Amino acid sequence: NYFEAGVAADYGSALTAAQAFFNTNNANFDYYVVQVSDGVVIFTDNDVAPVLGTDPALGAIRDGIVLVGRTLSDIEFGNIVA
Repeated sequence: NYFEAGVAADYGSALTAAQAFFNTNNANFDYYVVQVSDGVVIFTDNDVAPVLGTDPALGAIRDGIVLVGRTLSDIEFGNIVA
């Protein structure tokens, strides 16, 4: 449930691509990892309702974590602890 997407031009492009990815692959993946110019971004769709008592927006990105100065070779699924 980890997808390594390759390289994006910038954070905005990475976010747009991650959102499109989760919209079509939500059932199979929880993490979308992409290289940007200053590091690696890990996007997650953890299907948690944003407000207590509401339905989660499936396919909606909940978090984006930037690992500054890192590359895709520095991260793998085993590095992600839920």
